[in-house]
Amino acid sequence: MMSIDHDDAWQWATDPRTPTFCITFTRGATPQDVIAAYGADPTQATVLTPAQAIEAFPAGTAGTVLRVGALGRWSFCYENREPEGFKPAVLHRLSHATETIQVFKGGDGMNGIERLQAGHTTERFEPGMATAHGDGPHLLFDQAQRLTAAQPPHTPALHTALRAVGQYIGADLHTATLNGPLLTAFVADGHRSPRTPVSAPGQRPARSLGRNLGPVELPPRESPAPS
Repeated sequence: MMSIDHDDAWQWATDPRTPTFCITFTRGATPQDVIAAYGADPTQATVLTPAQAIEAFPAGTAGTVLRVGALGRWSFCYENREPEGFKPAVLHRLSHATETIQVFKGGDGMNGIERLQAGHTTERFEPGMATAHGDGPHLLFDQAQRLTAAQPPHTPALHTALRAVGQYIGADLHTATLNGPLLTAFVADGHRSPRTPVSAPGQRPARSLGRNLGPVELPPRESPAPS
């Protein structure tokens, strides 16, 4: 039986001090590409630590803070305020001609993972649930199910799903990376994307399938950066 090591790379994600967050991972994109897809100006981004980001953009500032970095061939964007990364328009731009994984942790316990290719959802699921939606293949979901079968029964489902994400992208997002200096940008409220779905030409709007996931329906709450 496998167990969670206290030094595990994804341990921060289930820490009570990290009640909510949104992360996207995009294959083959640069951090500057990611910032532009979120609607911010990459030329205005600066490298900041979490403390410096809070000083530059204090809590209550009208907008969202993007902290962006690279993990091998993938770039990630971490948000723990009012996020943009779960919005259909942002995901459509991020995954255009490539692949994007979005992970959302809700403060009320509702979590969701979505993988998109070329703007289309291949899989969408809530960690710990028995089904996944999307066009397939459900690669992350299937791997999370395999890992779950090998874990102690009380292992957090989100932790296991993030391990599956790390194995898929070939890299882990460590606490030290999140707490270190990252390229940081800001999206003011006036430049934020709508929450409405994006449909390709000739494509019908996506229907809601099964249980609603946090990234789709629930308004996230503001929280401090992981420590």
